[in-house]
Amino acid sequence: MICECREQYTRRIQEQENLGKALRDKQKFLRDNQDTSVAQMRMWRDIERLMDCKRRLATSDEPSDQSNTRQAAARSAAAADDDNRLVL
Repeated sequence: MICECREQYTRRIQEQENLGKALRDKQKFLRDNQDTSVAQMRMWRDIERLMDCKRRLATSDEPSDQSNTRQAAARSAAAADDDNRLVL
């Protein structure tokens, strides 16, 4: 009975240690690749904005003033830069 409890607790401790090691490894991987991930997120967001702009221009029936378009794009880019954080 005592031997079974000891084995059970030893097994649980080993499982928790393995889980802790796996989590530390995952955290290290995320830290090491954070810069790459943030850059990739920025590039993806830029592609989305570009595609959205192209879609709006393709579906637009009326000509637009280029200065207004540039101002709107600049405001959109400034607002998007506030979201350049990767939260773990």
